[in-house]
Amino acid sequence: MILIADGGSTSCDWVCLNTESHDVVEKITTNGINPTYSDTDKIKSELENSKLLSKYKNQISGIYFFGAGCKSEVFAKKLEDVLRSFFPNLSKCNIKGDIEGAVYACTNQPSVVGILGTGSNICFYDGTTIHSKLESLGYSIMDDGGGSALGRMLIRSYFYNELPTELGLKLSQDYNLDPDYLKSNIYQKPFPGRFLASYAKFVFENLNDPFIESLLNKNLENYFQTHVLQYKDELQNVPIHFVGTVAFKSHKYLQAICDKHKITLGHVIRTPIDTLAQNVNYYI
Repeated sequence: MILIADGGSTSCDWVCLNTESHDVVEKITTNGINPTYSDTDKIKSELENSKLLSKYKNQISGIYFFGAGCKSEVFAKKLEDVLRSFFPNLSKCNIKGDIEGAVYACTNQPSVVGILGTGSNICFYDGTTIHSKLESLGYSIMDDGGGSALGRMLIRSYFYNELPTELGLKLSQDYNLDPDYLKSNIYQKPFPGRFLASYAKFVFENLNDPFIESLLNKNLENYFQTHVLQYKDELQNVPIHFVGTVAFKSHKYLQAICDKHKITLGHVIRTPIDTLAQNVNYYI
């Protein structure tokens, strides 16, 4: 069997395919795997904790892993070493960045493809080659538009006393806003981006509030200014597709911003794993 994976910082989706027919044998979800932030033992632990991955590990001969933090050869090699140690009969291990996975999930035609999940990314695909104008530096410096940026904006609004009183009270009742708890999770514990993104759920649950709606729009507009408009020339001739939970939940807002910038919006896919499995012939 072959194993396809879409790895993000929050979750990792896997699908086992029959080697010959490419029929789906099993779908699996684990916690996020990002070799930039996870050490070798943590990645290995995530694999070992999955009963389904353990069930099939001796039958897997090839892995195609598309993941956040995998663009770097150093971090991709770290992940490959762990995968090869866990899957004993692995003959092929192909590790690419999440942006490659996003492209193969969306299209085989020239397009701009963006990711809005826990973090964010973007590229131009000319039908053959992926072109990236930006180097992603993660949640603390970049990732505009993603869940971590949205969560950070919400927390900042709370502590700067910008949230309407009733909304601030609701947030404090639903989420832990103790300063020591926040600082510990942001500055000391692993996966701070995932932690910040967990607060973005509040935004999507309260979009009927004008302040919250404006917060989401500001986050998306930041992404368009810093990421999307880097490709304004290409976007005169091709559409933009999106993958990721934030993109999926923001579909109508993305449409409005695209209309404002005269950009054609194409597919908006929540999780790319299903179409990665369907489009497997694009990349194997």
